[in-house]
Amino acid sequence: MKGLILALVLSIVEPVFLIGKTYLYSYDSFILHGLPGRGLAMAGVRLTSKLAISRVSHSDHLLQIQSPKLEEYNGFWPTDPFTPSSRLTETIAACLSQAFKFEYTEGRVGSIYAPEDCPILCTNLVRGILNMMQITIKKAQNVYELQEAGIEGICQTKYVIQDDGKNNRATISKSKNLMDCQERAVKNVGMAYIRLCPTCPLKVRNIKGTVMFTYKMKYSDRGALMTSATSEQLYQISPFNEPSGVVVMEARPWFLSAICAAGATNTFRFLKQKIHDGKLNIWEAAATLPLASHFVTPNKETLEVASPLHDLATEAVSKGDAKDMALALKAISNAGEPASIKRILKFLPTFSLAAASLPNRIHADAVLALRKIARKDPAKVREIALQVFMDNTLAPNVRMMACVVLFETKPALPVVTAMASSLLTEPSLQVASFTYSHMKALAVGRIPQLYNLSAACNIAIKLLSPRLDRLSYRYSKVIHVGDYSPEYQAGAIWRTYLMNSPSTMFPTDIITKVRGYYANTATDIIELLGWKELPPEDPMLSAYIKILGQEIAFVDVDKDAIQQTMMVSLTGSSNRQLVLKKVVEEVQRGISGRWTLPAMVGELRHIVPTVLGMPLELGLCGTALAQGAADVDIQTSPPLSDNFRPSQLLETNMDVHADIKSKAYFHMIAMMGINTQYFQSGLEFHAEFYANTAMKFDATINMKEKNLKTEAPPCHQEVELAAVRSEAYAISRNMEEVDSEKKSQLLPRGKAPIISGQPFQPSERSSKPGNWKQSSIPSVISEGYQQGSEEAYHRSLGGRFYTHVFCRESENLGCSACLSLKSQYSAFLSNTYLHKLVGEFEAKIVLKPVHTDADIDKIQLEIQAGSKAASKIIDVASAGSKEEDVTSPYEDIQAKLKKILGIENMFKDSNKTRIRTKQIERKHKAADTDLWAGPGAAPLSSSSSSSTASSADSKEPGNEHKKDDSRQSGKKRGSRSRSSSSVSSASSNSYSSSRDHPGDRHCSGDHQQANLPVFRFWFKSADEQDPEKEVLNSSISSSSSASGEGNSTVMSQPKFLGDSKPPILAAVLRAMGRNEQPTGLQFVLYADMQSMRSRMQMFVSSIAGSSRWKLCADASVVNSHEVLGSLKWGKDCQDYQIAAQIATGQLAAYPAMQTKLEWPKVPSIVQTTARWLYSFLPGAAYVLGYSQRQQRGPSHQATLVVALTSPRTCDVILKLPELTIYNRAIRLPLPFPSSPGTPIPIVPPPDWNVFSQATLSILENLKARCSVFQNKITTFNGVRFNYSMPVNCYHMLVQDCSPELKFLVMMKRSEESSDFTAINVRLASHEVDMYVSNGLIQLKINGVQAPTDVPYTSNSDASMLISSKKEGLSLKAPDYGIEELYYDGRRFEIQVAFWMAGKTCGVCGKYDAEKEREYQMPSGYLAKDPVSFGQSWIISEDTCAGACKLQRKFVKIEKPVAFEKKAVKCFSVEPVLHCAEGCSATSTVSVSVGFHCVPADSTLDLQAQMRLDQKSEDVVSRVSAHTGCSCQQKPCPA
Repeated sequence: MKGLILALVLSIVEPVFLIGKTYLYSYDSFILHGLPGRGLAMAGVRLTSKLAISRVSHSDHLLQIQSPKLEEYNGFWPTDPFTPSSRLTETIAACLSQAFKFEYTEGRVGSIYAPEDCPILCTNLVRGILNMMQITIKKAQNVYELQEAGIEGICQTKYVIQDDGKNNRATISKSKNLMDCQERAVKNVGMAYIRLCPTCPLKVRNIKGTVMFTYKMKYSDRGALMTSATSEQLYQISPFNEPSGVVVMEARPWFLSAICAAGATNTFRFLKQKIHDGKLNIWEAAATLPLASHFVTPNKETLEVASPLHDLATEAVSKGDAKDMALALKAISNAGEPASIKRILKFLPTFSLAAASLPNRIHADAVLALRKIARKDPAKVREIALQVFMDNTLAPNVRMMACVVLFETKPALPVVTAMASSLLTEPSLQVASFTYSHMKALAVGRIPQLYNLSAACNIAIKLLSPRLDRLSYRYSKVIHVGDYSPEYQAGAIWRTYLMNSPSTMFPTDIITKVRGYYANTATDIIELLGWKELPPEDPMLSAYIKILGQEIAFVDVDKDAIQQTMMVSLTGSSNRQLVLKKVVEEVQRGISGRWTLPAMVGELRHIVPTVLGMPLELGLCGTALAQGAADVDIQTSPPLSDNFRPSQLLETNMDVHADIKSKAYFHMIAMMGINTQYFQSGLEFHAEFYANTAMKFDATINMKEKNLKTEAPPCHQEVELAAVRSEAYAISRNMEEVDSEKKSQLLPRGKAPIISGQPFQPSERSSKPGNWKQSSIPSVISEGYQQGSEEAYHRSLGGRFYTHVFCRESENLGCSACLSLKSQYSAFLSNTYLHKLVGEFEAKIVLKPVHTDADIDKIQLEIQAGSKAASKIIDVASAGSKEEDVTSPYEDIQAKLKKILGIENMFKDSNKTRIRTKQIERKHKAADTDLWAGPGAAPLSSSSSSSTASSADSKEPGNEHKKDDSRQSGKKRGSRSRSSSSVSSASSNSYSSSRDHPGDRHCSGDHQQANLPVFRFWFKSADEQDPEKEVLNSSISSSSSASGEGNSTVMSQPKFLGDSKPPILAAVLRAMGRNEQPTGLQFVLYADMQSMRSRMQMFVSSIAGSSRWKLCADASVVNSHEVLGSLKWGKDCQDYQIAAQIATGQLAAYPAMQTKLEWPKVPSIVQTTARWLYSFLPGAAYVLGYSQRQQRGPSHQATLVVALTSPRTCDVILKLPELTIYNRAIRLPLPFPSSPGTPIPIVPPPDWNVFSQATLSILENLKARCSVFQNKITTFNGVRFNYSMPVNCYHMLVQDCSPELKFLVMMKRSEESSDFTAINVRLASHEVDMYVSNGLIQLKINGVQAPTDVPYTSNSDASMLISSKKEGLSLKAPDYGIEELYYDGRRFEIQVAFWMAGKTCGVCGKYDAEKEREYQMPSGYLAKDPVSFGQSWIISEDTCAGACKLQRKFVKIEKPVAFEKKAVKCFSVEPVLHCAEGCSATSTVSVSVGFHCVPADSTLDLQAQMRLDQKSEDVVSRVSAHTGCSCQQKPCPA
């Protein structure tokens, strides 16, 4: 699309300027803006004049512009003429009346000198004229390229010279690519947060421009004469990357926003003074400062204004104030100046040793402070971030923050490869998992700005996938969702950074951000840090919010604030009661006020010069206005007493009178055109959103009676609730003549058709059975309830004019709601988004009053809960009855409710069953079928399908023999499975017959399962595993199948809860008039939550008995494995139906859950919407990596099966009528308790609600377990190894290594037998010993023998329970982190709470999921093998009095060692187990140890007091460690 056409004609009499002569020329130029095509509106200006040029010296010339004339154009091109503008012409002529001096040498224009008081517009016009004379000729070449200066900047220019030697003439053509300039003349305003991509190819840029010049030359003896020069400039603006598009904007901000929009350094000084003086509150400052940063361009002056931030950081470090450090770093981050890098490095231990003592959160804030600086100096920040990332001594979350910053610098392939190489040996799996998932997120991106980074990450993940691809969500991850459209050059991404810590179970940092991409730009829209767990010694929560890259607010909640809040909320102190009383009293005083909040959302301006000298501006501006008014009066009775108690509120009546109004308005203007101080000309696009809500009501709340009644006035006048409008037009504004503004619609207005007031007549398609428009609806909606729907189309030069109005009106409620749609667009010219936008569009929702015969005074809504719900429905019905004196034939309340609700015919013989199997009636009488199931309806069960779908599908050719096969197999499995098999077999040839049932074949082994696709497996419900229930379900399914084939057997009628239970909730919506019967809707809810089968029923019907429209819903929990639900509506709840079922069972050998949805009949609008959503499923499944298979299934049924194949993976199967979508081994974020062959409970347990137990099961599975059995040890992290404990030596098995030291558990091998162990537990003030003596388990508590058959409960502060369990003892102390400890002499197991993650140490490990660092010794050193690891946790004892005679000692390699071709001696960097002095080893084991080597002549020896454990490790060698000792008896010193 040609968005801008410029044409210039310059006739030059003589190109050679001689001193003493004046040369006269004619000048004619014009500029137009608009869409391409004839007959469309355009706007522009034309300037004509005479030019007089004279030469005054060798290079100095004078230009005099004579008789300038300015004309405006606003109309439909090319039929409408230009319009002279006399006032503008006078203004331009006045500023151009003086001569302009310029330098001109060899075809090149130099400096231009304008009068001192000349306006900038006139100076630019002169630049445009002289730009025509800029020409560079190379005599020896006819075709050449060079960088040439011009009004557009220094741009790449191509010359082509055509020489006509016969006629002594030549034609010179030159063209410039305005997107390929070294120094481009451009001005951007308000784009501080929009980052350009200079490396992106031109095809992803939505603004393209070029200019072409043609010169006619004639040669003579005196030189070359330029006979004419023409120029044409084209700017193409494509908002949606389409060959068309132009828009324009003009902004008018409010005072406060205008200060921000000034864009000067003084802006900050002004705001700083206003904040200091208290003239701006916190909300105004929060709204103003980010806007000011948006407009102010960073420079040395702004940095000087922000210099106090550096001083604040320095002062905070000197004082050790962590809060001020965080504040200073956040402020420095907002400034984003490279000069702040040196300050930031002082907070990072990698560059400053003094920073090592600072908290980890300060290190993280320092790394994040580099993010914005990376936009200006990416190379420097990349170097810093890479060093921080490689520093293994830093906390994992700090290194992960460095990873985020590093990737935002867009590193090249060598840096990404270096990161990948380091991850192969990375000791922290948290860092490795985070970086790897970040690379995977970047690798799948299609954003042009990240092409190179994506390619580099693709290579890196191939190196890392074998090691890191299967890590679970227990490790840190980057979640990435987004897309980019190359067609429209736009996209967005949403990323969430989950940064876990080895010391916690849940993420310590959760950062989520949204970034938008448009053409070659990127913008950070919003970023949130929603959780930040700080060190346990100073527990805090931290959060911040960033908008457009600026952190505008953050909050820290420390331990004291949390404790104070908990104390106030949990204690019943009088202070809390006083606070609550004050709140209630304040509410009673009422609320009255008016609020208005204007805001400038943003302003973007992009300005480039044109060959005329006038500036071309592209702009976008948004403003918003919010208004609110409220008058609320609340009265309570009885009034609150002086000795107020919160319980008094439960016995209080409240009267509320409220009048609340709110309005919101948003206006956006987009612009393209000429914008000067004298005139504006171009295109504008306006979009408006308006919302208006008003609530006026009176409410009465009776807390004691559980009653709420509200009354509101009916519709009295037309109210526009919401509206969206957009309009595009060509504009011409003359600042000299303000009243002469001209606007032209881009498309000529056609005559709008007259909309008739007749009700909409449904089309032939809509009159088909099942269409929603033909349904019977209650009188409150249907009587006088008309749908107005009118469509009109108008095709002409003005495009397509479309009007559509939908109306819903209710005479009984006295109001009508209408949705009006109007549009006129130019898509018929070109089917692009831009052509659809330009023109006119309006959508609005209007509430109108409806004229009725009866006057409506008010609309009342009353809600009654509790025991009086039933009486409320009866009272309403009695009040409206015209036969009040006639005694009702119904004597009980249940019968009355049935009649009032109009459902008395639906529940006749509700407690009688017609199924002929007596066993069913006896054992499963309560197991009613689907609610309101009519004769011949099939039940919704885990294996059966809709009889309608079954019978329909079975009639297809070729399906009869398959149905026979299913019946034959049904003799073995029961007719319930037979029914399911017949449906599935008839529906798809991909299922095997029931004689070879996949559910039976593949339960035996996984090797068979791997040979078949997962969608072939059958779901087997838990009920099918019960032989008794199998008979039951078979009988039910047999009846269902028989009924589906036309037999006379019928299902039992459903049970009405109202026969045994009163309603728990009733609601009535009615219109009240003078002496008229109320009309409206009534709602009743029943619930039975006490029985084993919980159930709820809901009914909605009309108050007037004439209407039979009803809505009925039913939901029930059949047992611990099945939940059913259904929704029916229409005439007596029989027109439409949707049913759902959730059941647990097995898929192959794995526990599974199935969700089934059936829709025998639904309205056409639901079908249309479902088909529209259905069309997106294949593409979405492909993007998500799911497999697909086209196969037919039941036409009105969808089934979703999720099977847990492991605690961390699941298989998913989604079966739709014509498509099956499935996937295997999907990773789960949390572990679920599951294993192959997990038994499904048959008899419902007392706590039948298995669904509510899911959360508890997950939390239970998160708790870590450690076990020791003989020589086999399994750590908390699941690492298994063999280790034989030396006899009589206590090992630190597990202890709380946090500062609280809640517990510790020690274990030793018993001397009595190597098969037995003994444990010692220290818990608060208790010491517990469990051991084996004479083959019996013994228990000592604080050194006192205790019985093992009587439970022991502590009475002290340590909540501890010891009891017998199986063949051993169980200890539970959940308050101290021990969920359960089990000991039976041979086996030891301990389970700790999930909040102990990362806080344990010992042989059982740290419970941090860092398996690579599992063998960490007390010193922090990683052992070379399990034996060294286990021996490092032996508790040292007094060698004389203690039973353990083993001690750790540093050892020396006795044999000569040649290290780096030099004789050396080597000492171990970690001690090795040796027998105490005076003891000899009786058994040893070989272990691997690291050694530090020194020259052979060094004085270092084992007796020297040197820290060998702090020395470097030079070589690794195996040595013998003692595991058993023989000692001579020696008297111990007293």
